[in-house]
Amino acid sequence: MEKELVYELMDAFKGFKGLRPNAFKESDVKNSEFMLLIKLDKFLSKNNETKAKTTDLSKILELSPSTITPLINSLEEKGYLKREYDKTDRRIVLLSFTEEGYSLKEKMNTEFNNRMKGLIKHLGEKDTKELIRLLKKCGEYVNKKEEINKCSK
Repeated sequence: MEKELVYELMDAFKGFKGLRPNAFKESDVKNSEFMLLIKLDKFLSKNNETKAKTTDLSKILELSPSTITPLINSLEEKGYLKREYDKTDRRIVLLSFTEEGYSLKEKMNTEFNNRMKGLIKHLGEKDTKELIRLLKKCGEYVNKKEEINKCSK
C-alpha cells in the first residue's frame, strides 16, 4: 500500500510540469536560471527598484554567491541580465534586466498567472485553499527534513 502511494504521489508531482510557461519551455533558460529571474523580479518589484545587488539575490535564493555567479554569467551571456559595478564601491555588483530579459520575464509572468487563474477556476475556491494548505504543509515537511539533514552532517 505505501509503495503504491509513493508512486501515485510521484505521478501527481509530475503533472505540475504543465504549469511551466511556454515562454520558458521555448527559451534557452534552464530551471535554475528561471528561478533566479523570478526571484530577481519579485525582489525588484517588492523594493520598487530597477537593480539588485548580487548579495541580495544570493540571500533571497539562499545560495552562496559562488553558486549564483555561473547562473548570472549564463543569463548575461544569453542577453537577459545586465551586470554593472557600483560607482562608489566596485565590490558591489548590480543586476538588472535587459530589454530581452524583461520581455521574457513578462511573457513568463503573464503565462504563469493565466495558468494559475485557470487552475483556480478548475479547482474552485474551496479546493484551491485546500491545495494551498496542503502544499504549505508539504513545504514545512521538506524544510524541516532539510534542517534535520544539515544538523546531522
